[in-house]
Amino acid sequence: YPDSDGEASDWIQIHNPGNSPVSTDGLFLTDDFSNLTKWMLPDVSIAGGGYLIVFASGKDRAKGDSLHTNFKLGAKGEFLGMYKGGESIQTFAPSLPKLGQNESYGVVFKGGRADMNKSGALLEPTPGQPNAEAWALPQTADTKFSQDRGFYDTPFKVAITSATGDAQIRYTTDGSQPNQE
Repeated sequence: YPDSDGEASDWIQIHNPGNSPVSTDGLFLTDDFSNLTKWMLPDVSIAGGGYLIVFASGKDRAKGDSLHTNFKLGAKGEFLGMYKGGESIQTFAPSLPKLGQNESYGVVFKGGRADMNKSGALLEPTPGQPNAEAWALPQTADTKFSQDRGFYDTPFKVAITSATGDAQIRYTTDGSQPNQE
């Protein structure tokens, strides 16, 4: 989806699911959980049922028809949030997933609210339109633990499994981002 410079960069679609226009006054987008006011959206009115596209290009443009954040989204996935007055409006935490070129990640709205249980990589990007419930990636079955949570006096081994045959389960015990090691 090209910006006004004809360049393809990541973009963020903001949807107003209500019937009345809403203002973006006081809203911030960020890719840094320690800086919730990283990029302030200009005061724009989004029509009821309407959409606003903001490019995450690093070009830092808050005027004109083509809005651009002062940050880019990382190719390996990263945190993305929208805040107002320090309060979360929408976040993708711990992070947006790693996506390939021309892949889109979206949330489906039901009854005027984002249904985070219906989010994922979309088969087709839909700038300026509702996100379809057509996922590009298969959903992974929930994890199962061989031992229930609780407090125990003696150590024991725990098996973590998933009904998804090719799922890779990664975890950490110190809150850091899991990796293959």
